Amino acid sequence: MNYKDVFIVGIGASAGGFEALQKFLSKIQMDDRISYVICQHLDAKKPTLLGELLSKFSGFNISAISEKEEIKGNHIYYCPPDKNLIVQDGKFLFYEPTKNIHSPKPSIDIFFKSLAQEKKEKAIGIILSGTGSDGTEGIIEIEKNGGIALAEDEAAKYFSMPKSAIDSGKVLVALPPELLADGIINLIEDRKYFDKYFEIEDSLEKIFSILKDETFVDFSSYKNATVTRRIKKRIVEKKAEGVNEYIKILQSDADEVTKLKDELLIIVTSFFRDEDAFVELKKQLTSLIEKKLDNNIRIWVTACATGEEAYSIAMIISDILEEHNKVKKVTIFATDVSDKVINESRNRVFKADELHGVRKSHIDKYFEKTQKSYKVNKKIRDMIVFSKHDIIKDPPFLNLDMISCRNLLIYFNNELQKRILSIFYYSLRYESLLFLGKSETIGTLTSLFSVISNKSKIYKKLNDLAKVDLETLTYGKRNSTFAKDRYINNQATNLIDIDISINKSISNRFIQNGIVVDGTSYNILFYKGDCKEFLHHPQGVHTNELFRLVVDFLRLDVRATISEAKKTGSYVSSKKIRILPISEPKEYVIINVYPLEKNKLGEDTYFVSFDKITDTKSSVSEDKYDPIDFNDTDMNVLEDELLTLKERLQITIEELETSNEELQSTNEELQSTNEELQSTNEELETSNEELQSTNEELQAVNDELNTSNIELDFANNAFNNVLANLGAHVVILDDKLNIVKYTAGIADFFDLSTNDEESFSNVLLNSNIELPNLLENIKKCLNYDFETGYDVTYKKRNYYFSIKRINLPMSEDKSNKAIVLSFVDKTEFIEQDKIIFQQAKLVSMGEMIGNISHQWRQPLSVITTVASGIKLEAEYKTLALTSIDENMNVILDQAKYLSKTIDNFRDFIKESKDFGKTNIKRVVNETINLVEASLRNNFITLVIHIDDNLEIDGSTNELIEAMINIVNNSKDALKEKIKNEDDKFIFINTKKLSPNSIELKITDTAGGIDEKIINRIQEPYFTTKHESVGTGLGLSIANKIIQERHHGKINIYNDEFEYNSKHYKGLTTSITFEINK
Repeated sequence: MNYKDVFIVGIGASAGGFEALQKFLSKIQMDDRISYVICQHLDAKKPTLLGELLSKFSGFNISAISEKEEIKGNHIYYCPPDKNLIVQDGKFLFYEPTKNIHSPKPSIDIFFKSLAQEKKEKAIGIILSGTGSDGTEGIIEIEKNGGIALAEDEAAKYFSMPKSAIDSGKVLVALPPELLADGIINLIEDRKYFDKYFEIEDSLEKIFSILKDETFVDFSSYKNATVTRRIKKRIVEKKAEGVNEYIKILQSDADEVTKLKDELLIIVTSFFRDEDAFVELKKQLTSLIEKKLDNNIRIWVTACATGEEAYSIAMIISDILEEHNKVKKVTIFATDVSDKVINESRNRVFKADELHGVRKSHIDKYFEKTQKSYKVNKKIRDMIVFSKHDIIKDPPFLNLDMISCRNLLIYFNNELQKRILSIFYYSLRYESLLFLGKSETIGTLTSLFSVISNKSKIYKKLNDLAKVDLETLTYGKRNSTFAKDRYINNQATNLIDIDISINKSISNRFIQNGIVVDGTSYNILFYKGDCKEFLHHPQGVHTNELFRLVVDFLRLDVRATISEAKKTGSYVSSKKIRILPISEPKEYVIINVYPLEKNKLGEDTYFVSFDKITDTKSSVSEDKYDPIDFNDTDMNVLEDELLTLKERLQITIEELETSNEELQSTNEELQSTNEELQSTNEELETSNEELQSTNEELQAVNDELNTSNIELDFANNAFNNVLANLGAHVVILDDKLNIVKYTAGIADFFDLSTNDEESFSNVLLNSNIELPNLLENIKKCLNYDFETGYDVTYKKRNYYFSIKRINLPMSEDKSNKAIVLSFVDKTEFIEQDKIIFQQAKLVSMGEMIGNISHQWRQPLSVITTVASGIKLEAEYKTLALTSIDENMNVILDQAKYLSKTIDNFRDFIKESKDFGKTNIKRVVNETINLVEASLRNNFITLVIHIDDNLEIDGSTNELIEAMINIVNNSKDALKEKIKNEDDKFIFINTKKLSPNSIELKITDTAGGIDEKIINRIQEPYFTTKHESVGTGLGLSIANKIIQERHHGKINIYNDEFEYNSKHYKGLTTSITFEINK
């Protein structure tokens, strides 16, 4: 794409910017029309890992800017430390206009100003987290030249830089980084894209109303900034065009309402959060319990989430009671606004990693272990009553010894914070404790509470005479006295559905008048027909509770009949019940209960009808009626009614016994609220914290990140140093064949000038060296852990090229497989080997000449003796022809022997080029011929056991040379160490180890060698002999001949053995060959 059509998105950040950049980059979409440039204030004193770390987190390649680099679309760049950046004529330039060493670098203002001039309306400037005001002047210039200015919202870790930009009045919109990134592509197509966020605050009241009607949670007193940010996130994720469209979605989609509620109520908690604070809390609770005169300890844990904090406090109290040998009844009211988390808390099972922060002694003492999880034991569980409660509108618990409300108040506005703290004051006993979160305080209410520990946020209630604003203790309007009356709130919208449900379920079975009842709260939801004879409305507050409206003589029977229908799930009718007051003719009523379909909230509902029956046959005139004289019929009726009454009582007793355990804690709550506040027992609802972490926790994360950066710096520098000092040219590829790292020298073999980072396969198209089947071998390495290498020649130098697979540390979502291609320059080694080999050859030739001199002495002595004899016989004229003939034959035989030794020496020094079938016995025999005289001269005895017909593929001359070096090494050791001529032996043996391998073993009796140096004796120039005796090359050459040339194995070790009934110790050289390989 042409540069003039490319948008440049400049991103300025400082302190806290790394986290913001992570969020931003996680949502961007790469596009040819957009180039991203990051200006993050960096430490100029050390190299940065910004690019590598952000690349790792984002999955994109983020490259450092180079001087005069051309700007391209579909790229992400970052400015290196200690550089100021400008853009000019489509290129990046480094620029330093000021000598102020304290000014931040790179300067965001300098870059943004140049960006505004260069790209005009195609410039986008974004200010993320940071301190100070760098970037504000640049933002003003961008907006002035037709560009777009954006900023991170007030949730930024450090809001100074974004706030300064926003205060300039030039910022189009302030949003979380991920929302800014998500909108960039849409923004370049439609500059009004972010308009959908502007109306959110004006629409909050409508959104709050929907949430309250559908979820019964009131968010109107939450801080607008917190709520707005979360609503913006849902608008983007729902892909709504704006807030008005999103409101329509909320009105028609109950699931989205639930998701928004969950977004605003993030459930976060842990055991013993802020351990130091709990240590101080235990100290204060111990003091409080010691002073208590009564046996009850009452604690309220608000916003308890899944219960970890309530359980933590219960464990502390249990420890205190045990340590001080006290017995108290402990009741911990753990409340939360969420039904889901409260239900989860009641029977919570914890995984092992969720018990982080709990000491092992507490785990052993207070938890029961199942297979892979833990559950609090009965002792701790019985202390806690979990209940749903809304701290904003529901009455509080009373006569409390402590309230824990941690990291909840920070999300309320100041007015609500003050009201909640006043309610806490009212709920606590004198000198009881208030436990808040790390970022929370009592504010201006110092007349209500005193500070015990400002660090741990523990406060104590002051005297009960303090003045409390009565308005702060009022609650929101209620529609009924009982929690389940909330269904009545939607009565107007649900009446049609209820009527349809009634007609559908029961119209074919009855047409009586009656009522629809909620099977949980027993509230009347719907009236059908005239039921006033059996229902009446008491004076006072309006109620829809059935058992307060039904006439007294039917109350027990109605309860029992509904209970029976709930148990059976089917239609139930009562026996005839005499209508009171008694009249003539006798009147009875039959109660019918029909189960209906569940309502929208998933609750059971029932239709209850009253069938009135008049018994005309039993009518008696008034003047004959004697109320004392009952006839048999009357008695039977009374007995039937008594029996019915007993049955209903029994049912009621069973029902009460079943629910007694749950009702016990609920009853206590109801009694306290009725006595003190004349309030209702509405189902409890509270809100929970949006975020767990506080400013200190965020700082801890930042510290960890800094530590990780230091470790990464060290590891990266160490890795680079290793690569630089390997003495090899290396390139490392990932599993997609992208280049991860390479050394400078690798450019001699591959053309990297194109800087193509898409794939190494593209680089190979411009390779400077031919490497057969390279891509195929690389893929083999990746897939099968295949490893290969071979010699190559390039520019008159010799290299060993290898391909090897390794594992690199990567993120969990990426493969850690990598490929290392390396070129090791062998040229110097090859030349050194040649020199060493030639030196060894000369040494061997010297040894051979020495051996030949010993061999020639005897035949020369014979020739000399025979010639002298012939001469004497000639002088004495006794020389006969037969004597001449015999003596000449002797001379000729000795001359042939001398000629043979010359041929052997010539063959030995001749360079062997061709391998062929080589007989081991011949190698040994010819070696003996060359060294036997020297051995005999040093009184060394050879003991030889050689098998016939053992053949290998090899060079006879090279193997003879290796054998001579090994035998000479033994000869020198025997000559130096062993004085007794009878103890000087060299044993040469062969043995077939398997059908495919043989062993040639040479052992001496020279006493062996020091174990500390035995592994070094095959090194070039290493010797234990005097310099006049050895060069240290013999065994080194033998090793090369056997292992490198003949692919055999050589093993040298000390050995002990018996020979001729005598114990010996010496050095053994074991040589193993493959047969005919």
